[in-house]
Amino acid sequence: MGSDGALWFTEDNLTSIADTQNAIGRLTATGKYSQWLLPLDSGPTRIAAGPDGALWFTERGGQRIGRVTTSGVIAQFALPRGVYPFDIVSGPDRALWFTTDTRVGRITTAGRITLWPIPGAQQFGGIAVAPDGSLWLADGLANAIRRFVPPLPIQPQH
Repeated sequence: MGSDGALWFTEDNLTSIADTQNAIGRLTATGKYSQWLLPLDSGPTRIAAGPDGALWFTERGGQRIGRVTTSGVIAQFALPRGVYPFDIVSGPDRALWFTTDTRVGRITTAGRITLWPIPGAQQFGGIAVAPDGSLWLADGLANAIRRFVPPLPIQPQH
């Protein structure tokens, strides 16, 4: 759910639904549907409400992290070549945290990206924030759940 009270979601053209595109969708409680198209290579995967009131999403195909305001203004932040993001969550430090194939990433609301390789990781999927601020990562190929404690100090944004 976005800061505007609407449901926001990703639409990836790799699904079996014929009219689905690379887009970000929005649905209000009254059933009004809106859509914002993304570049064809995007492959939007997951979306999360950010601490800045915008929605942040992963673009697995485009190797980017995206941001859309509740009025539909989209910004995209490129990741290094070969880094494919999957899931994304809002962290306790007012930044967004995301998984890639074998790394955990952090993007500030200003667009600054940091990546940490996780030894032994094979293919990350989901990510969740624990009450203590640590991150839990689902490593599907390794059939494992991994805990990542962000290196200190990571200063909260104001």
